[in-house]
Amino acid sequence: NHDARFNHKDLEGEFCWGGMDLAQTRDLNSYAKLFKMELWGKTRFPVLLWNWIPEDNIQYRGMDYSNWVRDGFIFTTPGNHSNQAQILEWIKEDEERHPTRRVHYDRYLAEWLVPAMSESGIECVPRALVGSSLSQAMKRMETIILAGEAIHFMNPVFRWSNSNLVPRIDAHGNYGPDKKESEFKIDPMVSFILAVDAMLYDEAEEEKESGVVWG
Repeated sequence: NHDARFNHKDLEGEFCWGGMDLAQTRDLNSYAKLFKMELWGKTRFPVLLWNWIPEDNIQYRGMDYSNWVRDGFIFTTPGNHSNQAQILEWIKEDEERHPTRRVHYDRYLAEWLVPAMSESGIECVPRALVGSSLSQAMKRMETIILAGEAIHFMNPVFRWSNSNLVPRIDAHGNYGPDKKESEFKIDPMVSFILAVDAMLYDEAEEEKESGVVWG
């Protein structure tokens, strides 16, 4: 969803919530930043999305990311393994433009990058992709998208990943993204869901501080 009245440059200096899903070789490293703003008389959720893949793996299993790399929607790191040091430098640089309140992330492959981010003053919180952890965030994400409230600036990787997303519902009714059942990559959407989860945490904390009691 996009509106010509609003540009991603309008987000500079605005606080946001982050979500991060990392990979090693053929999956995408994805980092989403979610904003909550009042625009045109309605609450809307601009999202900035960055993705990285090792340059040796731009083409894999019938996927060819060349056009998205050319157009700047996916960045490459040298070789056939992810370069987290390069990703870290981007994260630190962008933090000056779009400061994060907190970043929720999947623990997988995050052992080096997250401590380095924390040393830079970025609050990082691990979240599990299974069980009930992301159930509310998954539902809120779907509501945001179906209501047309997400602004992703015509990012084709966002739209493609959203179309790939297959929900997982366990025996207890818990809801979450299913990487095993999704035929193509959903890493960008997982990072978006994690950013939504970070936003929900802060919303709940604000309700506690304001004395709102549910039930």
